[in-house]
Amino acid sequence: MKSVLTCMLLLAVTAGVCGCRKDKHLDNPPRAIIPRVDAGPDIYIIPPMNSVEVSGRATDADGTIVRYAWRYLGGPMGFSIDNYTSPKTRIQGLVEGDYMFELTVTDNDGLEGSDNIRIFVGDPANDKCPACWDY
Repeated sequence: MKSVLTCMLLLAVTAGVCGCRKDKHLDNPPRAIIPRVDAGPDIYIIPPMNSVEVSGRATDADGTIVRYAWRYLGGPMGFSIDNYTSPKTRIQGLVEGDYMFELTVTDNDGLEGSDNIRIFVGDPANDKCPACWDY
């Protein structure tokens, strides 16, 4: 084994290939890509309706989604979310008002992406922020 290794080293030096080979992949490792998130379309509901099903989705170009998390950002209190850790869930107990929720996802690289969804409960004519809606 020792003679084969010496022969290979001698051949490399004789051929003018001396020194370390630099691998570009090690100098510039690929960057992880943040997941793309869509919390779904904004929703209007008119009482007496007081619950909605939200259906978010996410993709990760360089891996997989490992965690979903819905978070309340603002609006009246007293509602409940069936499953905070599922992309598709039901929000119940909504009363008249303007709600904002955020869906955050985490990928297998630990990177996070998020998107918001607005839920307006009431008469659309009473919406004080129609420009807030996604079109």
